[in-house]
Amino acid sequence: MHRKNWSESDKKFYFLMRHSIFGFITNILTMSLKSITLFLLISIVLFCHAEVKAQHVNDIVNEGLRLEKIPDEKRALLKFEEALRMDPSLLTALVKCSELHSSIGGRLKDKKKQAVHYSLAVGYAKKAIETYPNAAEACVAMAIAYGKEALIKGGKEKIKLVRKIKDFADQAIQINPNNFKAWHVLGKWYYEMSDLNFLERTGLGLFFEKMPEASFTLSINAFEKANRIDPSVCLNHLELAKSYQKNKQIPMAIASLKKLMSLPAKTEDDPDIKLQAIKLLKSLQ
Repeated sequence: MHRKNWSESDKKFYFLMRHSIFGFITNILTMSLKSITLFLLISIVLFCHAEVKAQHVNDIVNEGLRLEKIPDEKRALLKFEEALRMDPSLLTALVKCSELHSSIGGRLKDKKKQAVHYSLAVGYAKKAIETYPNAAEACVAMAIAYGKEALIKGGKEKIKLVRKIKDFADQAIQINPNNFKAWHVLGKWYYEMSDLNFLERTGLGLFFEKMPEASFTLSINAFEKANRIDPSVCLNHLELAKSYQKNKQIPMAIASLKKLMSLPAKTEDDPDIKLQAIKLLKSLQ
């Protein structure tokens, strides 16, 4: 029906309906704009909060790294643990917590207290590997933690750990051929395997399908590789000197010890490492 032929009541109804429909659409659009605005505001707030939190966690980790360099390992450990409470999957904090528990436990005399630290070191390293399976630093932390645990274990359990140490060190090197700690761990593994007596090697061979290759020469090669990556680590020079000594390369052992003595102490273990170096150097000269 043409609008001209509409009655007055029809026209009123038409205009009323049109006004209602336009009003409804306007309200919907207004609500949509408000919702979009609210969503954007919430997103911005959440993003800013995440950025602030990430920066705060980063500041805590950096403080932990600073404390470790002083060195103050116990306070550094507290900082890395604090960071993990805010971000439980943070790789640097997981690895550092593992390494520091291994290090702190290694200076204790009480084996029960050592076991607590080593167990925590293994736990943090496992979490790091589960979260970052292709992280070389996680593999190294695992190798170090197992190495510490092996010192207080015996029998089959110790032998299982011996195998795992090399497996994780090899894996770390495969991921990152320039990982200093992985080469150092591997050098130490070759040294300890080569230093076993006949009965120990025979007993160990019962649990291996094939005894892994090991020699003081391989130990020297691994420690030298680590030195080329980072020549500033006292412990690596000491272990290299011990390997040279076992391999009847006395002049090289002396040179390594003298190099060690010229280095500044960087870790809480370094003063004791230097004392060991002085004692060994006197016995060789």
